[in-house]
Amino acid sequence: MGASSAKKKRKSKAKGLKSPEYYSRMAHFYSIRGDFQAAAESLRTAVRVDPSNPKPAADLANLYSMMGDFDEAELFYHKARELGDKSSTTAISLVTVYQIKGRYKEALELIDEIEALNDSEVKTEEIGFARAMCHIKLEKFDEAEAIIASMKKADCNPELIEELEETMKTQKEESEKLSASRAKAKKAVKPAEKAEKAEKAE
Repeated sequence: MGASSAKKKRKSKAKGLKSPEYYSRMAHFYSIRGDFQAAAESLRTAVRVDPSNPKPAADLANLYSMMGDFDEAELFYHKARELGDKSSTTAISLVTVYQIKGRYKEALELIDEIEALNDSEVKTEEIGFARAMCHIKLEKFDEAEAIIASMKKADCNPELIEELEETMKTQKEESEKLSASRAKAKKAVKPAEKAEKAEKAE
């Protein structure tokens, strides 16, 4: 055991706290029971006990993401990365949070970072799916279609491809409806402007 580790454990005991591993185990126990709030509290304690360790922070982020609390999930994914978590798994989880929050440009920037790591932890189809979905939501349909075509050639999961194609179809329809609505509104404004000018001329 290193000097810093021993010092950390003595400090924890002095405050009446146990090891971070203990709180992580308790969090796992509470999660199995379905008590996610208690699990989150245990992991928060683990983060306080061992503030330089990225693992409890990443575990807490994963838990919050599962609970649907994406603000807290983002906060602790960032904390884990700041503490040295360089794993592609944590990064791709943060990409998912960005997508859920509609921050597709940030998601694409992070996807570039993940690809640069060339980490076998994250599957190519996972990256392709995430990137294509961002392009669809940003209405960059040509880019999305190119990625989908590459995924088909690479024999990626057909369910992922189907989800992308369905999402793109829906997004295109919504985009066309919005464009038609704007065009209609613009046409309606012109007669009103002409009538206003005519009244002023009189």
